[in-house]
Amino acid sequence: VDAAACPGGRGGDAERPAMKSFAAGLAYWGMALLASDLLYYIGTMRVTQAILVLPHIPLMALMALMVLPEVEVRLYYPFGRKIAPYLKAAQDKVVEHMPCMSSLKALAGLSFYLGLCSLPRAVWLLPPVAFLGPLERVADPFAFLWPTFSLMILLYSACATMVVIFECLMGFLSEGSGPEKED
Repeated sequence: VDAAACPGGRGGDAERPAMKSFAAGLAYWGMALLASDLLYYIGTMRVTQAILVLPHIPLMALMALMVLPEVEVRLYYPFGRKIAPYLKAAQDKVVEHMPCMSSLKALAGLSFYLGLCSLPRAVWLLPPVAFLGPLERVADPFAFLWPTFSLMILLYSACATMVVIFECLMGFLSEGSGPEKED
């Protein structure tokens, strides 16, 4: 949450590592699902659909990069102590070029967009998206990966939006309830 937009707000989401880890996991699954669909479209010579899927993979990777907590990488990932500084440098570089990406508002918006884009695939809305991709054909329960992903990323977006709104409201309330100064 950006402190300038929400007076009294905390100005960052570093204190929500569980929420960020959840979003990172979703983004990783989203990249795998999109890559699986891309392979399917390329294998069936559906160039138009492949072109439509392709730009969403970097968007999903951007979300994964920005929500992955450096501390989690350092503590729990293999070679995490060596990888964490590179992760932090990449996050800083993205924020340098796109400052809004450090905000939970931007991540909530991006996850909402990606969730909406995944809905046709989740419900097999049109014939071009009514198929099981290579990843989904691995096992029967995997047929529900897209519906589960869509639901979870939209729920994350809703929760992140509620956190942003709550923090803004708390910032406004705490600003108005402070001690009054008399001249």
